[in-house]
Amino acid sequence: MKIEFEGRTWSYDDDLITVGQAEVIEAAPGGWAWTVRDENTGEEQPRSGHSVYDWRQSVGESSARAFRYLYWIMREQNGDPVGLEEASFAFPKFVAAFLAGWRAEVQARTAEEEEDAGPTRAAGPASPQTGPAPAPKPRGSSRGRSGGS
Repeated sequence: MKIEFEGRTWSYDDDLITVGQAEVIEAAPGGWAWTVRDENTGEEQPRSGHSVYDWRQSVGESSARAFRYLYWIMREQNGDPVGLEEASFAFPKFVAAFLAGWRAEVQARTAEEEEDAGPTRAAGPASPQTGPAPAPKPRGSSRGRSGGS
């Protein structure tokens, strides 16, 4: 995906996270906390862990610490590395830029899938499109996703 931030276009790709970066994510002190909405009760249930999956879920909840790691990885993927502790940025602006890039990526994938599917049948319900997990939502909003990116 492309992220327009700090006056330039950055690339970011979850599939290009290196094993070294994954090990740093997994070694993060305290691990990663996130929530999931119980489908039966509607209550939010806390979850946590140390895996890359748990980190991705934390990004989905707009965790500042998770976004620091994402920013660090993005900089490394673009050949402009910065130390994890030195990775500093305007947090709300970066979250907004990330979400805009994510939405553009989802729209492009959806359009590509629709084009690959060809003409749809005239009768019957349309089939749902599949794609990445729902966009991360800013803190304070309903956060009941259970999928990853």
